[in-house]
Amino acid sequence: MSILATIISGLVVLLVSGLTFIAYKHPLGFREIARPLIPAAIIGSLGYIAVTITLVCSGVRSLAKQAVGTSGDKIEVYRYMIEDPNRYLTYAIWGTVIILGVWIYMTFLWFLRQIIEIAEKQEDTQPEEEKVSSESSQNAGSDEISVNDE
Repeated sequence: MSILATIISGLVVLLVSGLTFIAYKHPLGFREIARPLIPAAIIGSLGYIAVTITLVCSGVRSLAKQAVGTSGDKIEVYRYMIEDPNRYLTYAIWGTVIILGVWIYMTFLWFLRQIIEIAEKQEDTQPEEEKVSSESSQNAGSDEISVNDE
């Protein structure tokens, strides 16, 4: 892996963990940060998809122009043109998967505080019998056996 890729991956981890911390500790602050990020992410996502589709289509068009009237023996000359759209299509698929992952994660962060509040409410509304039985089962394993020497 190159040094640039190492630096970029470190910055991505820093960004993700920073956003997660802000969303957990300061949900209103996260929403203020996320509001301008949403239009930028939409424009960036659509731009990425448009560029990759354009690259795939232009590769296919140039291959079609070159291959017209070429016999089967000489088609091997155009192998690089056949592999080019395939490579860009692979980039498009991976890019789309990454974009969807980012959107799912940002949506999760947007609703993180509500998810935590729901979990806390369910814990508070748990019947007393279940609380006592779960506490006693947790404490049962931690009891030490003492032997009295008499």
